[in-house]
Amino acid sequence: MNRLDLAEIVEPLSDAERWLLVKECLRQKPSNALHFLHIPKTGGTSFGETLGQDKKAVIISVDALPETLAGQLLRFSNTDEKMLVITRAHHSLKVIENSGCLEHISLVLTAYRNPAEVHVSNVNMIMRRVSNYIDGQGMLKAERIFCKEWLENFPMKFSNTKEFAKCLLRSDVYRDRMGKVYSLFLLGSCWKKMIKSKELFVISSDSFDDLFVDVFDYAVLPTRKNVSVSPMLTLEDFDAKCLSGLVAGDEALAEFLKDSIVKPAQIRDVILSGNKQ
Repeated sequence: MNRLDLAEIVEPLSDAERWLLVKECLRQKPSNALHFLHIPKTGGTSFGETLGQDKKAVIISVDALPETLAGQLLRFSNTDEKMLVITRAHHSLKVIENSGCLEHISLVLTAYRNPAEVHVSNVNMIMRRVSNYIDGQGMLKAERIFCKEWLENFPMKFSNTKEFAKCLLRSDVYRDRMGKVYSLFLLGSCWKKMIKSKELFVISSDSFDDLFVDVFDYAVLPTRKNVSVSPMLTLEDFDAKCLSGLVAGDEALAEFLKDSIVKPAQIRDVILSGNKQ
C-alpha cells in the first residue's frame, strides 16, 4: 500500500479510530514506543520534529494530516525494530487509554509549564501565524487550516495589535478552547495512578535542552521550533482575573504535575530501553 492509498483510509477516521489504527501497527510490529502527551506550548513541537529529522526516533503524529500520518506509519513499518518510536498528539490521555494503545507503549511523557505562560505563548503563536497567513507567507497545509479556523472564530475582526491579542486572551472563544488546559488532556484518565506507578513522567518545559543532551546525546542543542521571536504579549499583560477564568478548576491538577517533575537524566534508561522502572 502506498502513502496516498493509506491516507484515504485515514481521512475519515475519528481521533479514537486513529489510535486503534496505531495500536494495530504497534501490535503487529512490537517496538520500544513511548507517547509524548503534547499539551500545547510546553515544548513538544521541537521535541518530536527534531528527533524525527535527526533519525533518532520514528515519529508518529497521530493528529497530523492524513497524508502525513500515512507517510509516518509506512516509515514505521519499514524501520528497524530497535529504533525508538514516539507517538505524539494534541489528544487527551483518555482517548489513548480507551483505545488500548497504552498496552503497546512503554511510557508516557509530558511537560509542565506555568499555565499563565502556556496561555500567553499560545496567543502569541496564534497572532504570529494568522498575521503571516494574511500576509501570504509560505506555510504548511496544517498551519493554513489552523489559521482559517481561528479567523472564522475570532471574537472580532483580526488586527495584528497588542489590543487584539489581549481581547483574544480574555474572550469566551479562547477560554472555551483552551481553558483548563491540563484538565482537557488528563481529566477522566488514570493519569495520577500512572505517575505513581512510573508509567507517566512529567518534565519541566524548561528542561527539553537537558532531554536532548542527557538522553539523546546531542553535542549541539537543536534550534527551538514554533517559538515567537518578538512576542506580542508578556506575562505582565495577564491580569489575575483573566488567569482565574482560564485555570479555574485546573489548579490542583496543575500543582500535582508540577510536584511530579523529574529530571530527564533520571529517566534516560527507561526511555532508551523501554524497560519500565
